[in-house]
Amino acid sequence: MEDRKLNIVQVNQTSGTGGSERTAFALATSLDRKLFNVIACALDGSGAMRREYAEAGMPFHDMKKRKGIDISLIPRLRRLIVECRADVVHTHDYGAVSYCFFATRMLPDTSLIHTNQCLLGVYARPKQAKLLRWVLPRVDALVSVSENVRQDYLQHAPASREMRVIYNAVDLPRFQVKLSVREARSRLGLSPNDFVVGCVGNLRPEKGQDMLLRAFRKVLDGAPDAHLVLVGGGECFEKWQRLADELELGGRAHFLGIRHDVPQIMRVLDVYCLCSLCEGMPVSILEAMAAGKTIVATDVPGTNEAVENGKNGILVPPHDSDALSAALLHLYEHPRIARSLALAGRRKAEEEYSLKRIVNEYAKLYRELVFGGRK
Repeated sequence: MEDRKLNIVQVNQTSGTGGSERTAFALATSLDRKLFNVIACALDGSGAMRREYAEAGMPFHDMKKRKGIDISLIPRLRRLIVECRADVVHTHDYGAVSYCFFATRMLPDTSLIHTNQCLLGVYARPKQAKLLRWVLPRVDALVSVSENVRQDYLQHAPASREMRVIYNAVDLPRFQVKLSVREARSRLGLSPNDFVVGCVGNLRPEKGQDMLLRAFRKVLDGAPDAHLVLVGGGECFEKWQRLADELELGGRAHFLGIRHDVPQIMRVLDVYCLCSLCEGMPVSILEAMAAGKTIVATDVPGTNEAVENGKNGILVPPHDSDALSAALLHLYEHPRIARSLALAGRRKAEEEYSLKRIVNEYAKLYRELVFGGRK
């Protein structure tokens, strides 16, 4: 019957705080529970998001994946999928889809959907990419989070079926916090009149925080009241801290680590800055737009689908710390321009990246697969 409740198992590689994990959580907790029963799962569920699922009252399974290739994970995933009577398994990472593809074989009543969150040509290791080129064309439905990711997929793992684009989204009300700027800043030891630049995301080479640190050194020459706030953990956390010391940023660079109060942190910022060298569709940019923050970002595919230079933000070339510092100082010196860009960004988030929109699109896709037959 087409009015029955569907069982959806959502699977991530980890339960960390990256964009794909946050998107999966937002989708899982926003689907109509009268129509969908969602079970969350992570191959490695030891990360911080498991607490978020617990607080939301949603079932969460840590599959306790071993390091390297863990063949035992396939039957364990299969048992979970069968026990949950999953109508749909929805994966959000390349590692997750590889294991779930084999776990769902010979389960005719279970469909597999994969959402491509990042670039296969950049993030997949050679052996993994070879496997994915075989696996991805064989899943029941493929989704990309941006046109950039779709084109990357078509180049590296072409499929016979159409791949639709469902942009990442943001929970708009979550970023309308009542906390005042003064109070939010006082919690971090900052003053109301400071010029605060920030970034939220894993500290990794491809995220380009080193470029931001170098640019910020130059910003301080023209904006002596400037502060830089970096939120997130990752492999470069200590390395970027050492770089900040080498640049003599002193108490102006604040490394906050992993935080669960991102909307409150966004309240602190004047400018949100993302210096990635490559992106799929950066969730943090959408969150900054929802929070009404002025955006400066590198002009790379994915990011430039959300940020239009001079309309709702400023784009600068990757690897160009001079252009980045110039853009930040321009906003410092012209607060009216900064405010205008921020308002335009907020409007775009409301019109194109609302969570309600992607929830409706995925709900429709789930029902098409279950009740409309496989493509």
